[in-house]
Amino acid sequence: MKIAVVGAGPCGLLFSRLAAEQGNHVLLLEEHQRLGLPRHCTGLVSSDVFDMYGVTRSEVPILSSFREGQAKMGNKTLTARFSQEVVAIDRVAFEEVLGRKAAEAGVSLQLGSRASASRSDGVQTEISFTSGGSRHVAFADLVVDCAGATSGMAGLQYLVRGRGPNRPQVFLEAEAPRELFYWIVPQSSEKYLVGTASSQNPAQKLDKFLSSREAAGYLEVEGKISTMAGTVVVGPSSPISSRFQGALAAGDAGGHVKYTSGGGLIFGALSAAALAESLERSNPRKLYLKWSRKRSMQLRAYLVLRQAYRFAPRHVLERLFSEEVQDYLLRNEVPYDDHVGFFKGHAFGLLAAVLS
Repeated sequence: MKIAVVGAGPCGLLFSRLAAEQGNHVLLLEEHQRLGLPRHCTGLVSSDVFDMYGVTRSEVPILSSFREGQAKMGNKTLTARFSQEVVAIDRVAFEEVLGRKAAEAGVSLQLGSRASASRSDGVQTEISFTSGGSRHVAFADLVVDCAGATSGMAGLQYLVRGRGPNRPQVFLEAEAPRELFYWIVPQSSEKYLVGTASSQNPAQKLDKFLSSREAAGYLEVEGKISTMAGTVVVGPSSPISSRFQGALAAGDAGGHVKYTSGGGLIFGALSAAALAESLERSNPRKLYLKWSRKRSMQLRAYLVLRQAYRFAPRHVLERLFSEEVQDYLLRNEVPYDDHVGFFKGHAFGLLAAVLS
């Protein structure tokens, strides 16, 4: 098959490589001049990510490693132990490794190439893109949109220098309706990512948090190094692209993310693998859409958890910060990538701890 992929993020790079390894001709278009930039992800992942993307730990710089994290609300704190190692990785280097592996598999990667439109006759799709100031046209049997989120909240992060926590921390918003949360993720002993997401003015919101007494108690900022921004997906979208006619959508573009946090690496890898597997069958489009419908049931469970957090009364959330819940979490490790599975498996135990 001739396949055109738009967007060389982790999902696009992984799918392109898997498709090329099957013997398909893959054209991968990326509008930016360098993989991984502009950066807009925290890079906080479980160690399972390496196997899912076919890379080794030695190939990707690990900035920090953690076995527990904390959630905070006001003066209350919950500590959770992770069931697997969680690491902060260099996201730019991660995507560059994926790019090298894609090129080795035979993917034609074109940086600085922006896809603008497509037209499908039901058999082949014509996709237009600009590269080097010139307009080009390619014909493909399949076009895949991996160009990132089409909608969501505006996410903002600052990389700062200073003194802060030695583990990831999330700060829950006190009053409903809540948008997301704030986070502090150590990148080294002196550098931290601090961020949030908002539907209106994330900079104003994040600056207010940084100047608050709550944040000052955990992070002493000595200077801002850089700013990162991107779209955080917090609700469902379609596996059929809304940007390119006749194209399928995978990763963030297809809404394959954890709606509780907006994290997309795990579900992006799953969607890339599912789409690549479908290429080996007679009707890949039909099989991928079938996979996506099944996966959407799990993703909707994440959405239920997110909505519960958004609208729960403050006193209900405060009950989660009891000593009983803390003891329960210390006895039962939390999987970083499976929020839904943990709550399903521990619903009765957590409820008993909350009510005790």
